[in-house]
This record gives sequence, structure tokens and C-alpha cells, in this order.
Amino acid sequence: MKIKNISRYLACTVAACTLYACNDAEYSVIENGVYIGEAAPGDAFNQQRANLLVGTEAVELSLNIRMAAPVDQDVTVRLSTDESLIRQYNEANAGTFQLLPSQFMEMAETVTIPAGKTSAPTTTLTINPFTTPNNEQYAVPLRITVENSAVPTVGSLDKMLYLLTRPNIQKSIVLGGSSTETSFKSAIPADQWTFEYWIKVNNKTGQPIGTWEGEANRAFRARIFGDNSAPIFLDGDEQVLLRYWADGVKKTAPTLQCQLEGPYFDSSEFWWPDTWYHIAYTYDGSTLTLYKDGTADNSKQVDKKFNFNKLTLCAAFGWQMQVEFAQVRLWNKSLPANVIKDGMSRQIPADSEGLVGYWKCDEGEGRTLKDCTTNENHINLSSGTRSSWSEKEYDFSSPNPKE
Repeated sequence: MKIKNISRYLACTVAACTLYACNDAEYSVIENGVYIGEAAPGDAFNQQRANLLVGTEAVELSLNIRMAAPVDQDVTVRLSTDESLIRQYNEANAGTFQLLPSQFMEMAETVTIPAGKTSAPTTTLTINPFTTPNNEQYAVPLRITVENSAVPTVGSLDKMLYLLTRPNIQKSIVLGGSSTETSFKSAIPADQWTFEYWIKVNNKTGQPIGTWEGEANRAFRARIFGDNSAPIFLDGDEQVLLRYWADGVKKTAPTLQCQLEGPYFDSSEFWWPDTWYHIAYTYDGSTLTLYKDGTADNSKQVDKKFNFNKLTLCAAFGWQMQVEFAQVRLWNKSLPANVIKDGMSRQIPADSEGLVGYWKCDEGEGRTLKDCTTNENHINLSSGTRSSWSEKEYDFSSPNPKE
């Protein structure tokens, strides 16, 4: 007997997310089939992710193996890992994931759907705390196969890819005073590029924030987000000047302006002091885009050639201005939004493809910020740049206090 699929829409959605083709002939009508319930949540497919901290308790994920219609015999289903799912994800998303070592995961080898039933008893995939000494990215690629029946699996619902993240936990560098300029050992050409970093601007005025927005409070905002102040920017044949103004065109709150030699564009006016933000600028050869916390904020069409040879910190700071940095990265390629969002909360391998500058800002002592790439463009803070290290370690999966 033929039955309608869980839905053609769902099957196509899953196929798109798991990189398999979808067409009318394959998904309009199917035979009875076995599938992973978590791969078909009802109206959409979400790539499953588990965020783990080293030293936390194990994470247990429920797995429900189901069948569209009952049959008159037990159906045995094998659960296994399939590394081809990781390879496909990496190729499509510029990822560097690898299979989680077997000692960190536990799951049953088989489950059984009893005769006359449409689901096996719920089983559990356990992911134990793991370490990433070289900033590895791990994943668990789950696939099911039917062992003792002619009942097939359903389309792309026979697989799940769990992407595991160990959030980055580190101290940050605290900076103020006059600027530090670091000339690169050799210029870095970048027809496409990404520049990303975590930043927090601290309120050192001694006054509570209170009423913050609006033109009447501009002078107070300017003491924290100084007009024309540039906490960090790139220079070369074409300068990428990233500077604050106490307000933008709406006259409500600070804005971050990206000024090139000619064109410029402003961020939305979202900035608050004492708050961590992840900022990323990407250039794909024609469009310069700003991402705030992994989400596109603004963009501008640009036709430029870039050749970077210098990184500057703390330019045009007022005497009360203070910022904190973590995880400053320069790439010679334009990262897609999903890769930015995936990587912003964790450390990454220093030999990641296209990574040409990586200043973790996690040394915890001293006045040198090490470039972890082979370019070794280390930042030695100038005598005029005030520096210290944060007293606390921040968990960059959620660095701001919960309200």
C-alpha cells in the first residue's frame, strides 16, 4: 500500500538542509518507510546542534525511530555514524568539523519497532564532555539503516547531523589611552575578506546609564562612545576605518561607521555600554556587509581592491573611553552568515583555511597580543596605550548578564 509522505514540503525542506536533491517524482508519493522523528519536527527541519562546555555534565538527546505505517513483523533499525555527512556539510559551509571520537559518545547499536507498532522505544544519544586542545570542531553524523525488512528509510529523514560547540571561555584585553599601530610583516592582499571581533565599550564616567537614548543625552553618550573614535581598524592601499559617533541620522543612540576612501555606511543605532557585541564586516568583491551578533545589520555596494598592511587600536580615544576585545580575526575570504554565527562563540583552529590574522586576546598577562597564524603579526601595545586584563573569564556563548 502506498501512503502520502509526511509531506512533500517537509521532505524538500529536509533535503535542502542536508544537501540532497528534491524533485516531484521522488517525494510526491512514497512506500512505507522508517525515519528519525527528530529529523521531521512538523513544519521545518533544523540542523541539530548541541553546545557543550568542557567539564559540564553529559548531554542526552532523545532519538525516536518511527515508521509511517505498521507492518506484521518486528523491524530492526541500526544506528551508526556516517562521516560523509560531515564532508558534505564542510564542503557546503566552509566548515572544518570532524567526527567526535567514539569515547565521547554513547548510543544503542540497534532499536526495534515491534510488529503492529509505528515506533521503537525512545533511545538516547549521550554526548560526554570533551576537550579541544587544538580548537577542533566536532560533529556526530547519525544515519539509520533497516536490517531485517524490505521497508526502506524515508528520503533524507534517515540522517541527522549534530554540530557540537565548546563555547570559548577567556579573559579579555582592556584598552584605553592613545593608539597602537601594528605594521604587518608583509602586505595581505584580499580581493574578498572578513574582519570580525568581540568588543565591549565600558562606561567609565562614574555616572549611571539611566536615560540613554535621544538627542538630549548625546553629550553623555559622547563621553563613552567618543565621536570619531576608532577602537580597531585596518589600513593599506584602501583604509577600512571603523569609528563610533554618539548618534546616527536618527539621533537616538551611538552608531558604528565604516569609512572607506570615499564611500561609507553606518550601522543601526543599537549600541549600549558595558555590553558585548560580535561585529563582522565581510566583502565579497562587490558588497560590504556588517553583521551584528551573527545577523546582517547593513550593507553597501563597493567596488574596491584591498591590500592590508596595518592594524590600529584605540585611535582618537577620549580620556574616559575604554574598550575590551576578544577573538579578533582577519580572513582573506568572505564568510557566509551561517559560518560567522557558528564560529563567533568559540575558538577556531589557527590553521583554518583563509585565516590570515588571529588575535585571541586571551593571554591574561603582558602587553603583547599574539597573532596565532603563521603570519605572526603580533601586536605590541605602545607606551601610550593603557592596558589591563579583565578580572573575570567570559563565556562567549552568552557573555552578557541575563536580565
